[in-house]
Amino acid sequence: MIKIAVCEDNLEDLEKIKKLLNNYLNNNPQYTIYIDYFYNPLDLLIEVDLNKTYDLYILDVYMHQMSGRKVAIELKKINKPCEIIFITSSKSDAIFAYQIEALQYILKPVDKNSLYKTLDKFLSKNSLNNKNIIILKTTKGLYRFNTNEVVYSEPEKNNYQAIILSDNTRLVVRMTVSDLFKLLSNNPQIVRCGASLNINLRFIKSICPKSIVLFNDSKLLYPSKAYLKLKEDFLLLKNKYPI
Repeated sequence: MIKIAVCEDNLEDLEKIKKLLNNYLNNNPQYTIYIDYFYNPLDLLIEVDLNKTYDLYILDVYMHQMSGRKVAIELKKINKPCEIIFITSSKSDAIFAYQIEALQYILKPVDKNSLYKTLDKFLSKNSLNNKNIIILKTTKGLYRFNTNEVVYSEPEKNNYQAIILSDNTRLVVRMTVSDLFKLLSNNPQIVRCGASLNINLRFIKSICPKSIVLFNDSKLLYPSKAYLKLKEDFLLLKNKYPI
């Protein structure tokens, strides 16, 4: 299932977007898509804070309670891989959209073809991402997740590994670091770091010789001897994939 959140504080514009999206869903029954609509951006952030993240956000840039720019920054802090489409009345927002790696920005009034073309692009990409979905037996039962959501894994006692997801979910599985890496490494953005860590390069903000700064500004320690290899992997994948 694909989860989409739309936030627009102009009721007339919100209704127009809703009609366009309903029409798109009716013409694309091959996708299972769930959509929530928000009139207030603060309500959206509260919903996301309660661990209901979305795959795609469609945000109006100019809202009274909180600008779409600020909302996007907060959403990226919570879940960096999420995709964002900006709805705006100004071409000047193109620069910010590029800086935050937004999927697209669409000028008002929303053009049906522009919106549908962007949705096609997103859903096509998401279908490819589904290849990275795995199911593992954890200490709390079977858990299905996309390896794009994995930030890193670290060892616990007795051959148990803890997998940290982008929404701070912590999964504990009983297997060796090597066995877990074999499963995760089907995703080319996940690499081995030293003898005990597996890490998703997508979530790295910066690399120091003894520590990694992650997307949420937290630090992860790792053996300094792995620095050159990790830096090489990071630069190589950054050029090849959109991190």
